Amino acid sequence: MTAWLVRTQGSGSQSRIGGLPDAPESFEWPVCKQCGGAMQFLVQLALPDCGVPALASREQLLLVFQCANDPGMCDEWDPDSGGNAARLVPAAAAATFQPPTSGETLLAAVDPVEAVVRDPERGALGRVGGEPEWIQGDETPTCACGSRMRFALQLSAEGGGGINFGDAGEGFAFVCDACPTETRFLWQCE
Repeated sequence: MTAWLVRTQGSGSQSRIGGLPDAPESFEWPVCKQCGGAMQFLVQLALPDCGVPALASREQLLLVFQCANDPGMCDEWDPDSGGNAARLVPAAAAATFQPPTSGETLLAAVDPVEAVVRDPERGALGRVGGEPEWIQGDETPTCACGSRMRFALQLSAEGGGGINFGDAGEGFAFVCDACPTETRFLWQCE
């Protein structure tokens, strides 16, 4: 089942593009493994209210970050290079988390979003669940446990917030069904 990620107002959802992430007090802001700078927060998806049964049973928030300190120089598109990061945190223990004081850590726009199950309409920012719409071919990651990861979120660079996924790019987030904390993020462009 696919749900579409759309802008909303007052839905009560914890999902958002840009702004500040919700995370437990013990959360450590991701740092780029290539340049050492703090990463930029992109999106937060509340799995309990995402509209996709296989994901909704997980009481977690999916947080996605990527390096924006020197765009294009830190292999931000690669799920294993350290130029991006995806994290799963407990939804119940999360509170607004402040970013580091240095680096390009926040998007200019703050867009509350929700996942709705319906036909795609103009203005969709991405998709949740179902199958990804690859630009360059299937790059579904394999978890360290050996399991093929489940597609969770596709985010469009054109959707808003000033996200840099290259030329007409799309970002893809995945979670492992077998491992409660394993997730990956990658992007492709034309």
